[in-house]
Amino acid sequence: MNTPLSDAAREGPSRRVMAAGAVIAALVLLILLGACAPTAQRNGPPAMTATTTAATPIELAPELAARAPAPEITVPPVDTDPEQVVGLDAAGVAALLGSPGMVRREGPAQVWQYSRKGCIADLFLYTDKAGGPFSVVYYELREGQGGTALTVSTAQRGCFAGLLERPGTV
Repeated sequence: MNTPLSDAAREGPSRRVMAAGAVIAALVLLILLGACAPTAQRNGPPAMTATTTAATPIELAPELAARAPAPEITVPPVDTDPEQVVGLDAAGVAALLGSPGMVRREGPAQVWQYSRKGCIADLFLYTDKAGGPFSVVYYELREGQGGTALTVSTAQRGCFAGLLERPGTV
C-alpha cells in the first residue's frame, strides 16, 4: 500500500535536526540575555562600576580652596642708569654686562668696549695709586660705529638698556 508521506517524513532527519538546533540556539540566547539583566538581589559584595567625571580643583583639594589667593609677584624695574657702572671693579662690570667685546690698553687704563643693539659703550677702568684692582672711572656711550657721544640722559638710558639685555638672560 502506497500511503502518502507526511511533510516531516519527506523532509528527512536533516531538516528536523536543523529546526531543533535553531530552537536550542534561541533558548541559549534568551538565557544569556537574562543573565545580563540587572537583578534586585545579588549574593556577595556589590559590583564596582567605573564612571569618569571631570574633577574641579575644589573637589580634589577643598582645603586649598579656602586659602587666600597667592600674592602677585612683581619684578623690580631694571636700572638703566649708566652711572651705576662707575666704581665697579672688573668682576662687577662682567656680572652686569658680561664679557666685553674688546679690551684695549691706553696708558694706565683698560678700555672695555661693549656693543649691542646699536649702542656702543666704552668703559675706562683705572687702578688706584696703590696698584689695587681696576675699576670704572669714566664711561662713554654712543650710537652706532663712529657715532657721536650721547649726552641726553634719556638717550643714554635707552642705549644702556640695550647693553643690559644680554643673550641668554631674562
